[in-house]
Amino acid sequence: MEKIKPILSVIVPVYNVEPYLSRCVDSILSQSFTNLELILVDDGSTDRSGAICDEYEKKDDRVIVCHQPNRGVAAARNRGLDLVRGEYITFVDSDDQIGTSTTYEENMAIFKKDARIDVVQYPIYAISADNRVNKSIPTSQYVEGERNLFLSWYQGNPIRGYVWDKIFKKNIFDTIRFPKGMQLAEDAYCIVDFVKVVKYLFISELGYYNYFYRDNAATIQFSAEKCTDLFLCKYRHFRFLSTLSSVDKECSHYFFYVYKDFLNTRIAVHKEGRFVDSLEFMKEHMPQWKFVRNESIKNRIWYILFSILGIRNSSSLYVNVVLLRLRVRRLFVKE
Repeated sequence: MEKIKPILSVIVPVYNVEPYLSRCVDSILSQSFTNLELILVDDGSTDRSGAICDEYEKKDDRVIVCHQPNRGVAAARNRGLDLVRGEYITFVDSDDQIGTSTTYEENMAIFKKDARIDVVQYPIYAISADNRVNKSIPTSQYVEGERNLFLSWYQGNPIRGYVWDKIFKKNIFDTIRFPKGMQLAEDAYCIVDFVKVVKYLFISELGYYNYFYRDNAATIQFSAEKCTDLFLCKYRHFRFLSTLSSVDKECSHYFFYVYKDFLNTRIAVHKEGRFVDSLEFMKEHMPQWKFVRNESIKNRIWYILFSILGIRNSSSLYVNVVLLRLRVRRLFVKE
């Protein structure tokens, strides 16, 4: 018997989350909005996560399970996007949960009230390991136009840089996929793509998403690769920001964020070649002093160094000094 076509497709990438997976899935299947499909993409889990997915598929015909070798969260989300049948798409991370049983119903109703809306964002409750709750509930509002959308989205206010706190019209993803191989910031990386196709985004105060902090979560485990991902994400934002009109002040402020990520990445990776083009592009957009005067003291010092030594020489000097300090420190640290 053919399944009824759902209105909402919920994509959940799954990887080694056995203790949390049932909590997540139950919060989705218990939604008062029932005309949905739940796509669980098991990304090569080595614990019982894959088996738990299969158990839910047997119990509820709205559940679709796909197993694949471990390729990362971006590839898992992309696989889910290839399978969706709904008119709308949302995402949930498998160690989180939907906070209320009416979250989807309340926010899906917003699309019916205004057909122009492409994306609805709802609140986040960030829950720490000791159960402290930090609520993020921006004021209900519309955000429209490429410039306003990007400035609001990349800064994280009022549009946050995640996909799991939003419901999208399906057509938004007709030409968008998450960057394969990125271990961090893969959803924020796509902000540039989103603002090119999204016309109206609505900030909702209804329902909420429970985001759980975990000590071993992927986002807080440092590596050179993740450091590179963060830089590439912010660098992509900077490139797009520089194409918009009347953003000199924003470009000046963001320049230093990207530059510091450039330095951190160079130090972590210990290579210069692949980042030379990035630095040359940033050099072209070095801010003017009239904007830098309002920056922090450290940023003003950096600007003075750029003026004296040039941005490339200043960068090389800083990186080499830090690497030298690290080498010296290792000589005195016992293995």
